[in-house]
Amino acid sequence: MRDLAALWTGDDATYAIAWDRIGAEVVWINTELGRGGRPRGAELIRAGGNERVSFAVVPGYGHGDGVWAATAAADVWSRF
Repeated sequence: MRDLAALWTGDDATYAIAWDRIGAEVVWINTELGRGGRPRGAELIRAGGNERVSFAVVPGYGHGDGVWAATAAADVWSRF
């Protein structure tokens, strides 16, 4: 939780990621009942200069549903 809180608040002293060094294509998927529509990580990667970042939210899914739901292959994994 410390690392997540540091990331969310922009505390680079606790948890620093070189966002500008992420050059690969990024597919960022959250679950509606997990992190929901919070695209902070995707936004930071874009702000670092990478325009190949997509962000999506899977409706009705919770944290573990992206892995364990019976329909996860179609609803989540097909997006990669």
